[in-house]
Formats: sequence, C-alpha cells, structure tokens
Amino acid sequence: MSAMVTHKPFTALFCLLAPGLIAAACSGGAEETGREPASAPSNLSLNSSEGAPLADFPAEVVNRWGVTSFKGYLEIDRRQTTDHPYGPLTGGASVIELSLSEVVGSSQAIVVGTVVAISPAYFNSADRGFWREPSSEAGRSILQDLTIDVERVLGDTAGITGEKALIAVTIGGGQIEVSFGASVDPALLPEGLEPGVTYLESMAPNVRVAEGDRVLLSLQRIAAVWFGAPVDPDMPWGKTTVAGCPAVPVGTKNVVAVSDWQLLGAEDQQATFVELTVTPAELNSLPPKDQQAAFAERTVTLDELEALARRDLGKSLREPGSPVSPNNWPGRSEPFSDPPQPCNSPGGHPAQSDVPPHTHPEFEE
Repeated sequence: MSAMVTHKPFTALFCLLAPGLIAAACSGGAEETGREPASAPSNLSLNSSEGAPLADFPAEVVNRWGVTSFKGYLEIDRRQTTDHPYGPLTGGASVIELSLSEVVGSSQAIVVGTVVAISPAYFNSADRGFWREPSSEAGRSILQDLTIDVERVLGDTAGITGEKALIAVTIGGGQIEVSFGASVDPALLPEGLEPGVTYLESMAPNVRVAEGDRVLLSLQRIAAVWFGAPVDPDMPWGKTTVAGCPAVPVGTKNVVAVSDWQLLGAEDQQATFVELTVTPAELNSLPPKDQQAAFAERTVTLDELEALARRDLGKSLREPGSPVSPNNWPGRSEPFSDPPQPCNSPGGHPAQSDVPPHTHPEFEE
C-alpha cells in the first residue's frame, strides 16, 4: 500500500499543540501511513477533575462518521507516548524552545513527578471519536492524557495540583484508526477521504515519555476546542468564522496542558536551559544532581526554580489563574480577531451550490 498524507493545521489546544495531520488509509485497497513509539490503560482512578480514569477508556467509539478504534493501545504492557500500534507515526507538533524566564512566565504550575499511566490517543471530542465541522475554523486534534504522581509542586497559580497526589495532564500526538461508514455523507469527511474506507490519523507527540519516567513539567490550564462540549461564545470557535457557511459553533473544555517538559533521572533533577558553560571546579561545587534542574540557559536547583516560580509564575499571562485562551495568551497584544474565511476557499471547506440536486427522473439525461 502506498502512503497518503495530508497536512492540516489545527487549533485544538491552540498553538500549544500546533499542526496535526491526517495520515493514510489502512484497508480497502486504500493507502497507509504512520510512524514512531507508546502503552496500555491502568486501573488508576484519578483524584482530579481533568481527565477520565484511564481504566474507563473505550475500545472503540461509534458515531455518525463511523468507528474510531483505540484497540491497538489496549494490549501494550508499558505505555510510551510515542507508541504506534497502527504503524509509524507521522508529522509532529511544532516545538518552540523557551528560555527559563519564558517557561516560568507562561506557566501556571511547575511540578516534579512520575508518569504512572498514559492513556490511548483520542480526539478532542466529547465521545473521544472522530469529528469534523466544515463551518468552523476549529480543528480536530489527537491527544493523550498522562497521569502524574506528584512528588513536588514548585508553584501553582491556577489550582492545578491542589492537595491531589495524582493529576491528569494532556499532551498532543498519537495515532487513531478511523473506519468511515459506507453511507456517511462525503461532505462530512476531509478532502480526499472516502466513505467505507479505514484510515489512520497520526501525529508525533510533543512530549515523549514512558510510564515510570520522572519528569519536570510546566503546566497551563487552557481553554481548548472540544467538539460536543458546551459552547463558549467568547472563544473564536464558539461562533462561525467562515463567511457564508452555516453557524455551527464548536464547544470548549478546560484541560491542563503540558507547555514544557524535561526528563529527570531517578536521582537527577537537572533541567537545562542553554546559556552557561561551567568549569570543572564550578561543576564540583554544584548541589547534588537530585536537587538540580537543567534549562537551556543555565542549571538551577529545584529550590531556585521554586523561588523563581513564586516570584514570576504566570506573569506573562494577563490573568495568571485563568485558563490560557486567545484572550489570555502570552505574546499576543490583542485577542484573536481573525477575519472570516470564504466558505469555499481553496483547500478549505466544500464548495456550496444554490442549485438543488436532481431528484426526479425527468431531470436525468
């Protein structure tokens, strides 16, 4: 089978989880795609309002598009976010290297903990299944949830951790097998995809960890596109942004997203940011590795990082305790006000016609 890959930007966790892509057909003589590694659900019940207990994950979801399958993930003994049960992972999220001050200023919580469970990949929808709304600029995303056993909270302005020992956080990436129904309306499908065919949608994850990894995570509570969730008209996707198309707004859900991450050894709490070269003497004078975090400019101790967080955590956000959204997003001087796009713009939405379809024999040639 030859590969077919179509790239499409999406706005699920808006810019944090950046561009996704549709990958390849897996059956029916259609084409295939894929690429990279991942694991299976756990019996943990989360003491958290974000994320469902991982043991409750369905094997498949049936909706008006067809069947979305997660079965490939359910037999994996030790999950990694990079697991690829259906084939190689493709594409990937945009990665922006941030300085230590940028990480602290744009985060709402910074924690040290251990990854104890990783969910199967799923779509940003109420039933976790495939969705598409042609009249909205909002896009479909592939997500995974990580369950973190929190060891230390270095700062929290948004009540993300509270007194909970376990928290659920969301990352972008993974792959999902989707079998479109033979009778599904082709207008409901992305361009180039056909009813009655099984496809793989795939994106390399933006966080690459495995169960058992010790990590330093910078977190944001964000307002994310969520098909089937309650509509928030203050969000761009809570109203149509496509001129001439029916207004079918997409819902919003608050999730805790990972904005920056680092692997930490069992006894190595370094988090590196890239600016400083140290001499051997300076290196020998550093605190024990299990009290250091290495960021790109320099290495800091966890105590120093906590002090920075107490002073500067979330300071680049307009409202440090509110969900990050188009109105509360570092680096934007104004809220999103993107102009409406034409309904039948090239590569965008299906062209619409005022001519009714022929429904009587006398119209047929």
